[in-house]
Amino acid sequence: MKINVHIAAWEYGCCGEDLWLGKRVSWPIALVREDESQILIQDNHDQCSEHGADVVAMTGTVEKIRVLHKQHGAEVWTELDQLKQSMDFDGDELDVELQVPDGQRIPASFSWSEVDYEARAQESQRIDDAYRKAEEAFIGTELHGRLMALGRDASDLLGPQMQARADHLGGLSISGPGSNGTCWRIGVAGGIDQDVEDIVLLEVGSQEWELKLSGAAVDQLAGVVDALAAQRTRRRTQDTPPDQILDDDGVLWV
Repeated sequence: MKINVHIAAWEYGCCGEDLWLGKRVSWPIALVREDESQILIQDNHDQCSEHGADVVAMTGTVEKIRVLHKQHGAEVWTELDQLKQSMDFDGDELDVELQVPDGQRIPASFSWSEVDYEARAQESQRIDDAYRKAEEAFIGTELHGRLMALGRDASDLLGPQMQARADHLGGLSISGPGSNGTCWRIGVAGGIDQDVEDIVLLEVGSQEWELKLSGAAVDQLAGVVDALAAQRTRRRTQDTPPDQILDDDGVLWV
């Protein structure tokens, strides 16, 4: 069967993909009810599911690509054979016709009028308060002190050619020639109703690792700073294990 999926211009410009006739795609789809009409829309940013909408992962083949331009109050649709994703997407809306398997479940319809915005605001505030309390509890701990000290050491070791900027939780951003865009962020999840551990998100160049927040992780971060300061780096190859950050000689893989 055929379905038409509407994609907002902002969403396609942000995280869309190149499209062409015959391409096979898999998208999260919600069915939104507006007045007397219903439209299937892409839900890549959870803008519907986070408000309780039924979202179905649907796989199909692109049959038509249409771009809407609104000009002087009129709506003009242009049909294309292919479309290259761009942050500067030239259109007001995108409509893609997909051929999906017969019997594919269509999501239950959802209306924005069904959302209890007051309850959602209260829940959002509860989560914000829990994160704030978790951060307050983390500040002043031994791990936090070690991270803050490492930030100060990084400024001394890296000198003026690389600038190290620390935040209140011990996260660090290193910029400048030879820094390889190195940074790390601290994620404190204590106090939230989720089974999530406190983590360090480390980024070096295009690589990203998620480390458990621990003394061993801080030691590893210190090794990263030392490698940058001594300019001990090694370019990755196809054979470099993706989880490899430092080798046995303390050299940083970039």
